[in-house]
Amino acid sequence: MAVPNNTDSSSPPEEKIGEDEKILAVLAYIPIICLIPLLQKQRSDFVARHARLGFALFLVEILALLLRFRVIWDIILFLCVCFALFGIYKVLRGKTYDIPFLSDLFEKRW
Repeated sequence: MAVPNNTDSSSPPEEKIGEDEKILAVLAYIPIICLIPLLQKQRSDFVARHARLGFALFLVEILALLLRFRVIWDIILFLCVCFALFGIYKVLRGKTYDIPFLSDLFEKRW
C-alpha cells in the first residue's frame, strides 16, 4: 500500500513563527493591550493579522459594554471572549483564523 504524498507544490511553504511573534499575537487578544501589537511599526504578517482581528474584537466588546441593556449584548460579549480564546489557541499553534464578516471588514481598513 502506497503512502500518499502530502507535499503539494501549489501550497505555500509554512513560515516559522518565532516566540516573540507569538507573544505579540497573544497580546492582540487582550483588551486595551491589543493596541501594542497593532501600533508596532515592524511586525510580521502573522502578528498583523492577529492584531487586526484582536482590535476588531476589542471594538465590538466596547460597543457591547456601552449598549449593555439587553441580553443580546451579554451574548455578544460572551462570543467575543470565546473568539479571543480561540485566537490565542490558534496563535500558540502558529496558525491564523478568520471571523467571516469581522475579518473581512478589518482586512480592508487596516
